[in-house]
Amino acid sequence: MMRSASVRLVAAFLALFAATSALLLWGAATQARRMAEERALEQAKTVGGLMLKSGFVGPEMLGRVKAVVDAEVVEVLAGRVRGSTLAREESEAVSKAARAAAPFAESGRFRVVAVTEGDTTLVFAFEAEKLEAAKSEAVRPLWWLAGGAVLGVTVLGLWLGASLLRPVGALVAGARRIEKGDLSQDVPFPGADEFGALATAFNSMQAALRKQREDERWAEAGRVAAGVAHDLRNPLAGVLMMAQMLERDEKDPRRREVLQRIVTEVKRLEVSIGELMALASPEPPKKERVDLAAVAKEALELFQSRAEHRGVALESTFAPARFTGDAGRARRIVDNLVANALEATPAGGRVTVRVQAPAELRVADTGGGIPEAMREKLFEAFNSDKAGGTGLGLATVKKLAEEMGGKVEFETGPAGTTFLVRFQAAE
Repeated sequence: MMRSASVRLVAAFLALFAATSALLLWGAATQARRMAEERALEQAKTVGGLMLKSGFVGPEMLGRVKAVVDAEVVEVLAGRVRGSTLAREESEAVSKAARAAAPFAESGRFRVVAVTEGDTTLVFAFEAEKLEAAKSEAVRPLWWLAGGAVLGVTVLGLWLGASLLRPVGALVAGARRIEKGDLSQDVPFPGADEFGALATAFNSMQAALRKQREDERWAEAGRVAAGVAHDLRNPLAGVLMMAQMLERDEKDPRRREVLQRIVTEVKRLEVSIGELMALASPEPPKKERVDLAAVAKEALELFQSRAEHRGVALESTFAPARFTGDAGRARRIVDNLVANALEATPAGGRVTVRVQAPAELRVADTGGGIPEAMREKLFEAFNSDKAGGTGLGLATVKKLAEEMGGKVEFETGPAGTTFLVRFQAAE
């Protein structure tokens, strides 16, 4: 489609140029041929007039004039040929064809010009072939100019066509990506013209589609969460209560340790159910002063035993960091990031949690990194490469952080992955 449009554009340029150039070239060629004739005529009249007025006419002078004007010369006195550079028969024919009032009269292979002074006439006989060659030589530069102009217009048309259609190609590519369900790439802005306005409108439409799809996914997550939370919350509360009772009464240290792990894991499941309930009935975040270091310390206490069980070193450093937001949401962000990091890190690896000023949370692991195919859709709900995973963890992190005015970034590679959450520091 774009190629045919480009061809049509170039063809229109060429057609317009060809019509205009043909008219101009015809006029220029006609003028050039006329000027070649007029130059020969003027030369004949000038030389002939000087000869007749000065009286330098004779056989020897006729030969010299022939060499100068590149034409045969016949001297006619009172209607009779007196001298000529031609044979007698051709001289008679040329003299009869000459007319002072009709320059370039035809006479066989010659075109003749007559110059008269008194009763003497000098007839200049130009060979028709040489005269036509001179005319063609005068027109040849025009043909070269026309050819160069056609080439220039073709190149200009192709360039202009490509320039005008490149933004259209970007829009077509963007539309095809949307057709395949890929809303991740915006169309580049080609400029401040109509194409730029079209690209802006296209990107706005794509952003609206992204928002709509994200809302639909969170709505689906809410529906799933409502059902899961309803089915699991009460039974899980009973399991937790019984496990805590057994832990309190158990005397055997080894069994007591196992029961402690059960209690810890059940509490973690309660946290997950709380996340699902929050998805089912979202509420706006609170606006309170949050000590990010304290929130992270509290969360890591629950993850320490899990890290030891997996054989992963859990390290942490804390600096004063406070922001205005919701402590509960901040805790869920920490829980999700640390849980993902532990799952991604093999035994013998390390997970590092850092809280740094002014209000930043950094969670790094030494796993194998995030697969290339997952990176663009990493924060989308229900997008996971883990067996049985829901893909809600990182989607929840991004959603909660943005609700509190924060931002989530990540770096990944073969040596591991680092997530960085930046909150707006409290004044």
